[in-house]
Amino acid sequence: MTKAKIYRNGWGASAVDALTTALVMRQKDIVNQILAHVPTIDFGKTDTEVSLFETTIRYLGGLVSGYDFLSGPLADLADDV
Repeated sequence: MTKAKIYRNGWGASAVDALTTALVMRQKDIVNQILAHVPTIDFGKTDTEVSLFETTIRYLGGLVSGYDFLSGPLADLADDV
């Protein structure tokens, strides 16, 4: 399997998808690994063709729900990253 298939356009979709799950499960170490990865995503560069629908539901959905949790009841799970 190629990197593009694993990481969806080379951006780390699985990590962003997993953020909310890691938060709900209170997995602080995983949450902080994902949060450290997010600023490294370069949406201006892609290994393959991009699906607007897939990008929207996976990245925007994951980031918005993660933000909501981290600015509220689960804020204690994030180190300063």
